[in-house]
Amino acid sequence: MKYFILISVLIILPSAINNGYYSHDELQWLALADTDSLLDIPWMSWLDFSVFQYRPLTFNFWLLLSHLFGYHPVIMHSVQGALGILNASLLRQCIIRFGAKPLHASVAAIAFLLVPFVVFAHSWIGTFADQLYLAWLLLALMWICRQPQASSQKWQRYMTPAVVAALTSLAVMTKEAAVVFPCLLLCAAYRKNVRDLLPSILASGLVVAIYLALRLSIILFSPRPPGVYTWAISNIPIRLFEYSIFPFVQNLNELAAFPWYSPSILGIAAIGTVLVLISITSAGLRWLLSASVLWFVALGPILILSTSSILYAYTASALMCGLFALAYPLIKPWAKGLLLLAGVAALLHSVDLVRDMRHVGRVQHHLYAALVPLLPDASTSEPLRIRADNPADEPILHHTTYAIPTYQRVPFSPRIRIVASTDTSVIPTHVMLHDGTLQSYPKHTQP
Repeated sequence: MKYFILISVLIILPSAINNGYYSHDELQWLALADTDSLLDIPWMSWLDFSVFQYRPLTFNFWLLLSHLFGYHPVIMHSVQGALGILNASLLRQCIIRFGAKPLHASVAAIAFLLVPFVVFAHSWIGTFADQLYLAWLLLALMWICRQPQASSQKWQRYMTPAVVAALTSLAVMTKEAAVVFPCLLLCAAYRKNVRDLLPSILASGLVVAIYLALRLSIILFSPRPPGVYTWAISNIPIRLFEYSIFPFVQNLNELAAFPWYSPSILGIAAIGTVLVLISITSAGLRWLLSASVLWFVALGPILILSTSSILYAYTASALMCGLFALAYPLIKPWAKGLLLLAGVAALLHSVDLVRDMRHVGRVQHHLYAALVPLLPDASTSEPLRIRADNPADEPILHHTTYAIPTYQRVPFSPRIRIVASTDTSVIPTHVMLHDGTLQSYPKHTQP
């Protein structure tokens, strides 16, 4: 176990020591949490079911961390990394409880930490919902599959459904995807009789039914900006295809860019998915069917969305790693080679993801360090006009400054204007270099 933890820490470390943030989300929450005391923080109500995103557990946890450590990105990333290692440890124990050998369980949990979906989630602070949701699910599966003591068997009939209902309640307060929580509990059918699982599944289903009674119309039909959480049943095939081949599409770090990738690149990436399917099929058709159903159900509600995000496959990645650990002894030797080949392709993608997100963090760190002394002298009418020196860095400039009300309690986004590289009608006051540092525009243009 100690070697497992050591390897996990080494995997997480590059993301944990990132001294900057990836997106505007972290900085927007920091602005909300930057108050004199905890009492002044605009906490999310635990009983307001009318909001579009009802995630009081996630959002309040995020606000608390931002209040305490928001101006120290390394601490924030380290807390997130610790949650990632905790989930990997829970996954390992869960796989062992399902009957896998400790070595196979350890390798599967390590593989989970290396999956591109997971690497992305562990490198961006805005993914606490996915991490917490997976933790509740793994704890529920472990509790269901535990070995009860003989003296406590008479309480088993009541205790297990109660614990599962409590964990389901935590899950629905964490992320909307928890509506499939009862379905995913069927994973325990690998170890338990389905009849024995029914009380727990019904208890979990009751919690989800109450949640949907309060929230379904809001989730599906409340007004929202075009393209943001809009949905259609017809989106399911393309979402399934995207999430299935993404780990093998090299140099693709956002699923939003997926439709513009060339068919040849997507076709080559699809080979990785085919190799994985062939390997699991060699263990038997029932394993292929189990993997397909599990992937579909674990992705669940996000398949109907009109937009994609890498982090949405976080829980599905964990469950697939667990399934492959259980099937591994039955996979043919030649098929294990195919699986290893697909794993190497996914690992290369993960390395690129970490490199990209560390670069964005470095840019944000340097950019904000340069902006802090300049912001007090800027204003809404006379903003700082910033242009990216390299047009390729323009999305990062937009992404890390978008709609942030304040930073260190000084008005931020209203005092900044991003000048597009193609806009020759506006003279910038500053140019952002590739590492995020700023130079005044006249100084920059001197020979």
